[in-house]
Amino acid sequence: MPLHLYEGLSGRLSTTILKAKRFTGAQMLAVLKRLVKRLRHSWPDPLLIFRGDSHFAYPEVMQYIEEQSELHYVTGLTSNAVLKELAREVVEQAKRAYAHSGPQVTRFHSTRYQAGTWSRSRRVVIKVEVSEQGVNTRFVVTDMEQARPQVLYQQISCARGQAENEIKAHKLYLKSDRTACHRFEANQFRLLLHSAAYVLLDTLRREVLRTTQWASATMETIQVRLLKLGARVQEFTDRITLSLPSSCPVAPVLRRSLTLLACVRLT
Repeated sequence: MPLHLYEGLSGRLSTTILKAKRFTGAQMLAVLKRLVKRLRHSWPDPLLIFRGDSHFAYPEVMQYIEEQSELHYVTGLTSNAVLKELAREVVEQAKRAYAHSGPQVTRFHSTRYQAGTWSRSRRVVIKVEVSEQGVNTRFVVTDMEQARPQVLYQQISCARGQAENEIKAHKLYLKSDRTACHRFEANQFRLLLHSAAYVLLDTLRREVLRTTQWASATMETIQVRLLKLGARVQEFTDRITLSLPSSCPVAPVLRRSLTLLACVRLT
C-alpha cells in the first residue's frame, strides 16, 4: 500500500512511501511536516495546497495546516448521515431542476460541519449531480474560506485526478507494485528503485523529448518503442558506440536525445 505524493501542477513525483496499512493521523502528519520542510527549504514563499482524497482528512493534519502561513488543504470527505442531511436541500433543488430541464444538473453549496473528532467546525463544499444514472453527492473539506464552491471543487479538488494517471504509470508500466520481499525495508528499497526509474523516464520525456512526438507519450510507449531496441554496443577506452539498424525508425530521435544528454553531462 504505497503512498504516492506528486507536485500537482507539473505532475512530478515527490516521494513514494510504503505502508503496512492505512496511515494514522500522526503518521500522515509526520510525512507532511518533512515534506513541507523540504519544500520550504527550496521555495520559502509560494502558496502550498495539500490535496488528496477522503483518506487524508485527518484532524491532526488539518489542524497543523491551519496553523501554518501560506499552507492550505483541500481533501475529500467521506459521506455520513449528518453530511447527507446538510446536503438534503441542495439535492432536492437539483432533482427539481433535472425534472424540469435535464439531461444533467450540477449544484454546488458551501456549509459548516464539525465531525466528532474535530476541534472545531470547518468549511465543507457539497457537489450534487443529478442525471439519468441517479444522484451523485460528493463532499470536500477545506480551510480556503474565500474560494467559490464551484471553483474550489472543479479547479482545485478535481484536478488531483491527474495524479491517478501518474500512479497508474508508476505501478503498471514500471511494475512498482511488485513488493514480494520478506522484509518491509527491502520492499521499501525496491519501491525507491522503481521511483528512481519513474523520475528518469519522466525527466527524459519532459526535458529531452519535449519537442518531439514523444512529448506526451506514456511511459509504456517510450519503453516499448524508443528504448527496447536491438543494437550493437561497442565499448572503447574513451567512448561507447551504439550501432542501430539502418531501418530504425526512431534513430533521429535517439541521436538527438543522446546529444542533449551528452551536453548535460559536460556542463
